[in-house]
Amino acid sequence: MAKTTLTQKTPEPAAARVATSGTPQPSVRALVLDAPRAAGADNAHLLSLAENVGSMGHWYADLVTGQETWSPEFFRIFGLDPATFTPSLRSVLALCHPDDRSRIEQIVDAAVAGTAEFDFDCRIAAAAGAWRSIVCTGQSERDGAGRVVALFGVITDVTEAFSAIRAIQDQNEMLDLAAQLARLGHWVWSRETDSLSFCSEEMARLHDLAPGTFMQEFSHPSLLASAVGAEHRDHYRAALIEALAHAKPYEIEYRLKARSGAFKDIREIGQPIFDHEGKLARFIATAQDVTAAKQRENELREARARVEQQAEALRVSEEELRQKTAELEKMVRQKDKLFSIIAHDLRSPFNSIIGFADLLVTNARKLSHGQTVSYAQIVRESAVGVHNLLDNLLAWASFQIRDGALKLSPLNMAAVAAGSLEPLAHMGETKGVTIAHGIGDIEAMGDEPLVRIVIRNLVSNGIKFSRNGGVVQLSATRVIENEAPMVRITVRDDGIDMSGAALSTLFELDRTVSAPGTRGERGTGLGLYLCRDIVTRHGGTICVDSTRDAGTAFHFTLPAAP
Repeated sequence: MAKTTLTQKTPEPAAARVATSGTPQPSVRALVLDAPRAAGADNAHLLSLAENVGSMGHWYADLVTGQETWSPEFFRIFGLDPATFTPSLRSVLALCHPDDRSRIEQIVDAAVAGTAEFDFDCRIAAAAGAWRSIVCTGQSERDGAGRVVALFGVITDVTEAFSAIRAIQDQNEMLDLAAQLARLGHWVWSRETDSLSFCSEEMARLHDLAPGTFMQEFSHPSLLASAVGAEHRDHYRAALIEALAHAKPYEIEYRLKARSGAFKDIREIGQPIFDHEGKLARFIATAQDVTAAKQRENELREARARVEQQAEALRVSEEELRQKTAELEKMVRQKDKLFSIIAHDLRSPFNSIIGFADLLVTNARKLSHGQTVSYAQIVRESAVGVHNLLDNLLAWASFQIRDGALKLSPLNMAAVAAGSLEPLAHMGETKGVTIAHGIGDIEAMGDEPLVRIVIRNLVSNGIKFSRNGGVVQLSATRVIENEAPMVRITVRDDGIDMSGAALSTLFELDRTVSAPGTRGERGTGLGLYLCRDIVTRHGGTICVDSTRDAGTAFHFTLPAAP
């Protein structure tokens, strides 16, 4: 660009600086610089004070004479020492920031060429390498022929002002960014116009609209209800009307249907703004898109539910494990009891049989007929006891070998009972106990060999505790148990009753102590345990009731045949 030349013109007489009308044109220099000297030192002092307070300096360049004048405030703004630095337009331009220098040179050249006024801002090098911001406003002075003969400018230090403005801009940008990241928008209602006076970009974005379109479509807050989902629309409109009418804050959540058709979960808070007289002036509402937060809440709720389900499943598993452990411990106790029965109760009868058999063999000729019959009867009773024990053990072992699997078939209970009682007839006759078979034509579903064992054990148990002349009765009837048709079989005796303590552990193998019968008969406790196991696997129940001086009754159920 062309360099600014301050001595390019020959000085002209003052008469040359006269307008075509002939009226003398006072120079800017005379008005600004000479006037203070004419008015006295006080005015000059006041001008300097005003410039200092306003952080303003001025300069004047006479393009005809090349004379330049720079005020003291100029040196302070630029951080220069008047004793060591002689300012000129060219040297001052050299102090501008390199990025601004070319632009300022063009503005100055244009002013010299004839621009009436000029106005620019730039950065200048100040002390300690810092950059300050200035604004320069000025105008050119012309002679009578319209030629530019001088330039006058005022420099203002706006560093602090620009910093404040930039801080405000940065703050606004941060607020806008925060609002955008938080999906936070707001609108303002003015009471004066009874309409929306402002909406933020984020508020319009929540509706998938531009701010201008948003203001056109929703000129009044009540119109916003049209974009609210049907399930919340009436509630939202009522809340807005109530808030505006009574200047009351509100907080509400609703589903918004945006222009794109997408649904968004919105949390909106409204707050009234009052004027100095306490009257409602504006209403500001802030709306936040909480769709993602709601989704996370739902996911968290579902995750919590899954954790609770897993915890419950774990608790159930632990409970099942405890039950299985208890059952295993019970089975171990039952196994120990079983081996005890085999080891003791099976050996003792054989010892009795062998011992009395030896007596009969070695002393047969010496024994009386009565003694021989008595010993033979003891041998027989011991053998029957062993037989019954072995029968139960074999049945239990067979049952365990096939893992409790049942071979179900329709059973005529009268025939099954008759077949079960046949081996017990002599036992009853020997003790003088009558077995009364009262089962009629009734059918049940069951595994016949196992059902026979149940009947035989219960009847033999009745004979055991009956006195001479007693009666053991069998009966059967149809019942409904747990809403299912069942057949209940009852074995009742009129012998000695059982105590409550004995009844509570009667079917527990590891806790039962077999009581002696009316003739001192000993049992093992295995029979009743086996009965309960068989009945339970058939889906039935077994129970007992005993009445003082009235005997005992065992009841067990089997599924009724179709």
